[in-house]
Amino acid sequence: MPQAKNSRRLNTEVIVALIGAAAIIVAAIITGLFTLLHSLIPHFGGSTSPVPTASSSTLTSLASCSSGFSDEFTQSSYDKRWQWLSDGNSTVRTVQGSLSISASVDQDLYAGNTSAPKLLQPIQGNFTVETLVDFTPSHTYQGAGILLWQDSKNFIRLEHGYGDLGAIILEQEINGSHQKLVSPFSKDAAKIPTAAPRVKLRIQRDNAIVSAWWQDPSGDTTWQPVGSTQVAFNPSIMVGLAVVNKPQAPNPDNTGAPITAQFDYFRVICDKVSHGVVLFLP
Repeated sequence: MPQAKNSRRLNTEVIVALIGAAAIIVAAIITGLFTLLHSLIPHFGGSTSPVPTASSSTLTSLASCSSGFSDEFTQSSYDKRWQWLSDGNSTVRTVQGSLSISASVDQDLYAGNTSAPKLLQPIQGNFTVETLVDFTPSHTYQGAGILLWQDSKNFIRLEHGYGDLGAIILEQEINGSHQKLVSPFSKDAAKIPTAAPRVKLRIQRDNAIVSAWWQDPSGDTTWQPVGSTQVAFNPSIMVGLAVVNKPQAPNPDNTGAPITAQFDYFRVICDKVSHGVVLFLP
């Protein structure tokens, strides 16, 4: 009897050991499958292709901005901390509580021509910026709005513009490669038409994610998503306002006249502002 009991005990120990070994093997298989699937499934709204980078620097997590300032443009001149960057005969001035920026013909922000007038301030870390632009573009291409600027080959534009229709546009140039994410042309799938003469624009940097929204203050005052993109800009960049005046087909203004946009304010928020889900753009 003791021998039978010992045999049963031995069998039990063997079974327990086998079950333990099987559990380890199953866990390893599940972990391997999960890792494989994660590498094959595209990220939400994106793809498995590498995220474009603006430099060789690695960007993992940034603190909220420690610099940056707001300007309501109510003084006789804009804040002296702004930096005015422009080629040509463009102008900037405050007029009755708003900022007026004019752009001469052929002042652009596109692949080799970044001569458009820019009013910029340095900023570091994560931030949200907002403006209200009073502007009625009517020819290809005219635009005015917010500019995130690292250098002449790396920037993001959020504008009220005109291609062959009035629209909200979102474009980026990364390492000299320009991409229209949301277009002002009717033939393109990604477009946000608007005939509103005054629009609010908002753009947010959250580490490597840059998201954009817009609003028609005369109608629905909720913020509408424009889109998001992944870009590893340097921790310290510049942000501000810009106006583009580049006559081109299909509806150029051939008069040679400058264009002017009015900005009611420029506000910097260092805390993250929640707007819900914004889809990634291809």
